[in-house]
Amino acid sequence: MSGTPFFAFVFFFMLFNLGISSQFGTLAGLVTPLYNDLKLFGTARKELCVAILALVFLLIGLLFTPGNGEYILQLFNNYPVTMPLLVVGITEIIATGWIFGIDNFDKAILDMTGYPCPLYFKICIKFVSPAVMLILLAWLMVYSIINVDEYEAFVNCSPDDAAFNKTMTFTITKELPGWARAVGGLMILACVLPIAVYGVWKHMTLKEIMQALRGTREYEIGESTSNGVRRDDV
Repeated sequence: MSGTPFFAFVFFFMLFNLGISSQFGTLAGLVTPLYNDLKLFGTARKELCVAILALVFLLIGLLFTPGNGEYILQLFNNYPVTMPLLVVGITEIIATGWIFGIDNFDKAILDMTGYPCPLYFKICIKFVSPAVMLILLAWLMVYSIINVDEYEAFVNCSPDDAAFNKTMTFTITKELPGWARAVGGLMILACVLPIAVYGVWKHMTLKEIMQALRGTREYEIGESTSNGVRRDDV
């Protein structure tokens, strides 16, 4: 087809734009708390903060470009992706259904939309979703402990061999070394611990934890105050 190069360019340009658009949201989600809440960059312009973080991420991305970058990519793909995302989801659902409280959540939905939250969603948010996600997390942790992780090691990478022998195997499966599993575990902790440490240190006292467990913690919800503000802070 005479138009093949054009459509190939358009397709990969679309993928490039999809990746860039995803990075806008990801980077904004990181810059906003660092800049507005933690004041990590002081009075510097926000654009400068974004540029600094983007440069740091660029330097980190260079780790994946050498010949052994594929192994580093497999390490990142197997450890700090699956379990931390599951922990983040569990944290969000527990914070919504138990700490903020399903009744307060129902009041907030009613205040914003004029309609109460359906009973089905309240049951899912408070009981079903946390139970399913905790079971998945427990299964994933047990599976990670009893199974030795493996990776694909490259062998026979000569292009000349590939041209003459189409059935040649270019990778072999090897067990991941213990030190690599330890690094993977540290990456998981680096993603998960800040959520628990900062959440408890910033927002949760012993009194508030007991109120959350009893379901007696109250919030002021409505137009007179911003949603989610504690009654004691109003």
